[in-house]
Amino acid sequence: MKFFTFAVALLWASAINAQNLSVSARSDAKPLQPSVFTAPAELAAPQQAPRRAAKHPIDEQPDGELKTYAMSTYYYSQNMDEWVHRYGQKTMVVIDGDDVYIQNMINTNTYGTWIVGEISADRKKVVFENYQPYVEQGDYTYYLCLAYVSDDGNVFADTEADEFEMDYDEATGQLSNPNLNISLVNTDGGVFTFNEGYDLTLFTDEPVQLPESVSKEDVQPYSLRWDSKDPYYFPRIVYVAQQGDDFYFQGFCDKVPEAWLKGSLNEAKDSVIIANGQYVGLYDGLYFLYSKGAAYSGLDDQGWPIYKNKDHVALKWNADDKSLYGPDGILFVLGKELRGGYSQSIPSQDMKPFYGVPAKPKTPDIRNFDIDTQFYQVNSSITYVVPVEDVDGNFINPDSLYYRFYLDGEQLHFDNQKDGFYQHFPDEWEVPSRFTDRGKVNNRTDNNNGTQTYHVLSIEKSLRPKTIALQSIYYMNGTRTLSDICVYDTESKTKTYEEGDPNPQGVEQVEQTSLQPGMVFDLQGRRAGAQPKHGLYIESKRMADGTVKTVKVVR
Repeated sequence: MKFFTFAVALLWASAINAQNLSVSARSDAKPLQPSVFTAPAELAAPQQAPRRAAKHPIDEQPDGELKTYAMSTYYYSQNMDEWVHRYGQKTMVVIDGDDVYIQNMINTNTYGTWIVGEISADRKKVVFENYQPYVEQGDYTYYLCLAYVSDDGNVFADTEADEFEMDYDEATGQLSNPNLNISLVNTDGGVFTFNEGYDLTLFTDEPVQLPESVSKEDVQPYSLRWDSKDPYYFPRIVYVAQQGDDFYFQGFCDKVPEAWLKGSLNEAKDSVIIANGQYVGLYDGLYFLYSKGAAYSGLDDQGWPIYKNKDHVALKWNADDKSLYGPDGILFVLGKELRGGYSQSIPSQDMKPFYGVPAKPKTPDIRNFDIDTQFYQVNSSITYVVPVEDVDGNFINPDSLYYRFYLDGEQLHFDNQKDGFYQHFPDEWEVPSRFTDRGKVNNRTDNNNGTQTYHVLSIEKSLRPKTIALQSIYYMNGTRTLSDICVYDTESKTKTYEEGDPNPQGVEQVEQTSLQPGMVFDLQGRRAGAQPKHGLYIESKRMADGTVKTVKVVR
């Protein structure tokens, strides 16, 4: 389907010649099916605007009871040149007696204007006058008008129709018409947008809840790795619960990590479908978040992901090994009032049940070292990688992975005092795997490829390190396992390796160890007494899903 972009259309509206086609108004036009058309359709302008049309849009909030609605519709995206389902777009509705006002009825353009309809005598319909003014720019007025698709796929404005309607459920407030085709047109009847099918329900701000019938033991931690070679996304732990054909997922969205998404098995029982428009919560008390599906097609020339919207997320389900795989992406849309944008994206999902057992982490890699003398200090930057996997290539929990620096064989100390740059470190010697100098959680890395900067308050050459070394530490179920050490010679720019701990075992498909909740170990993996002294310890805790997790604690 061929569209002029709206900005261009407004600029050149006066130069568009209406096609003199004899097409009668059709109120029984069949709903547009996206799979029918293989070639673009031309937008046409068969009629002039009716003289009865009002001249000015309603741009101020009408009197009456203001309610927040979630609007779902199907529209043609001019930017992506494809049909898109939009679920749960936040919009406003005012009910004033028998009058019903709806704001931003056209999905792709939010101008804050309203259209008005009247509740029918039987209270089952809301009837709207066709061709209501929607946008006013300079000498031009653009109208909201019925539209239909001809047999050859062309979109026409139905300027001869008097009205259109939506079903109205007074008990729930729902407004809907799955066959309602609406376009934005100019005074000559030229069509610039096309929306089909509307469903408006009260926006309740109620996230998906895990059913009470699902026990904590039924919640399984999964390892989530993205099936993408682009250096952009960080592995994580998510939680999955299954009840019959229904699945519940927690941990996808960073802004609301406790939120759940619901999916259901398809008829073939081989895919879990997560519908769009699921509300997942508020962020900072101001913004709402909801989910939607998307096809990930790579990165643009500036390194940002490129997506095309889809109407759901589909995860392939393997009942034998309980694995889930989704080739397409999940987007989390962040909005305030009526406007929103993508706040987080997951390009693809490759999930397997995660069993937390000790494992030897893969050796870090130091890519580069650079030093720059300015004024009275030496600025040194190190580019490095801390892989979030063990030596066998298996996933390990990034929240239990740390790393340490050595300068000329001496471990680097980090100042984590209050208000300091490293204040969120659990201790002053080990760095959380997600940290780089870009911030606490750095997602734009290939397994944490960033730069770490330290400053020496002197320009004495003797203070510059001759060697830099990096080592990973993995804490799991009371066991601390050290990786091999990568040693980088700053003069020759060569690397050597020193042996760390032996590999205790792999992490794939093994039983949980016999560790009991409440056990406390020191950093050397030794069992601490009932009243440990002040210091940093590893403590096991029973989580809500029934699993045992180890955390660092300061006593």
